[in-house]
Amino acid sequence: QTEAYQLEGIHKEKEELYRKLQFQCEESEQDSARQLKQNKKSDELLEQYRCEIQEFKLKHRKQRMRFENQLHQLIEQHKNLHSVFTPERLPDEIGSAENTKSQLLSAG
Repeated sequence: QTEAYQLEGIHKEKEELYRKLQFQCEESEQDSARQLKQNKKSDELLEQYRCEIQEFKLKHRKQRMRFENQLHQLIEQHKNLHSVFTPERLPDEIGSAENTKSQLLSAG
């Protein structure tokens, strides 16, 4: 009978150990699932931020290109105006204006 009691005690200890291990395993699985869920959220957020950064870069690039185009146009306008209104050309421009004026007066 003592051996039966000993075996029964060993059996109960092993069952208790099994329950503890089962509980720890379930907790580990829950932690793992929670971490996977958190990782997925973090990955989604990271992808969202990447998209927002890319969108911002494209917007900034478009603005810069627009500015560069406007600057180029202003430079060209300045070159054109400078070539028209140089002091060296002033006598020719005055002569041309007077010629046009006299043509208009004689036509009228």
